[in-house]
Amino acid sequence: MAPTDTLARVEADLAAGRTPLARQRLRGLVASYPCDLTLRRRLADIHRLYGDRAEAGRWTYLEEDRDAGETAAFEARYATPERLMRALAWHGPEALAASTFAAAQLAAVRTACSAAFGRPVDWDSVPTAAADEPQGDARPFGLLGKLPEARPPPAAAEAGRAPVVQQRPRSRRRSRPTPPPPPGTPTGGVRRSWSVPAHPGAP
Repeated sequence: MAPTDTLARVEADLAAGRTPLARQRLRGLVASYPCDLTLRRRLADIHRLYGDRAEAGRWTYLEEDRDAGETAAFEARYATPERLMRALAWHGPEALAASTFAAAQLAAVRTACSAAFGRPVDWDSVPTAAADEPQGDARPFGLLGKLPEARPPPAAAEAGRAPVVQQRPRSRRRSRPTPPPPPGTPTGGVRRSWSVPAHPGAP
């Protein structure tokens, strides 16, 4: 899709109150056309709707008439050369910049980043330093930012103790009471014998 078509959709989203969607579309355009300063300037306008001066300064960093307060907020949030370099989301040589001021700003950031790493760096292979995350809640464009820390699973037992295994209680079997002997049954330890009387009338 041509940039003009996407920009038309951005304006339609803004008119309908779909500001987050408009911002997302513009971010995609800046990623596809990083040398277009007009797209960056429009993205800065949307961030001003949120009151985010740092992000507004981020996308107007290459503009000569940029706001000094927004620029200072951007440089404070991305406080190291490598963070600044990644946050600008530029690709290709600085000669592609539309103005001499933009090319000079890009060259200054890249030179500072090269000095920080002790080797030459370029815009197509921006290095990543340890703990290289922006300060504050903003996330650099094209990055995931800080992810929530994974919580360890609950320990099976306290330190120094073996895990306690819960056992199911054993069911007690109840013994059935012994029925009493029939009447006339002898009791005691001496075994007695007796004869069963004959049925009357038996031979």
